[in-house]
Amino acid sequence: MKIKSFFLKFSLSLLLIQASHADSLRCGQYSVNGGESTIEVLNMCGEPILKENLGTVAEEHDLNGTGTRVRVSEEVVTQWTYGKKGELYKYVTFHNGQVRSIQTGGRWKIN
Repeated sequence: MKIKSFFLKFSLSLLLIQASHADSLRCGQYSVNGGESTIEVLNMCGEPILKENLGTVAEEHDLNGTGTRVRVSEEVVTQWTYGKKGELYKYVTFHNGQVRSIQTGGRWKIN
């Protein structure tokens, strides 16, 4: 039950993030907007400062109203972080290796 609750909360938070952010990532002359593959982003922007595996998101449906849940899809979710000192972070979220969302976050702390 705890695992189902975690996946439900995780899925809902990802949906909210996607709905609220439509940022892009500029990398020199290139712009990452969404739908690009991990290799395309890597070629345009180089290595991120951080790569995180966020787990999987599964979509399930009730089987003909019987209460039996059937998994119809599962996506691997990863997040790459880009940024330079004094600039805002950019978080690129991938689902199955394709850009699903780009968010702007906090600033690097300058020491």
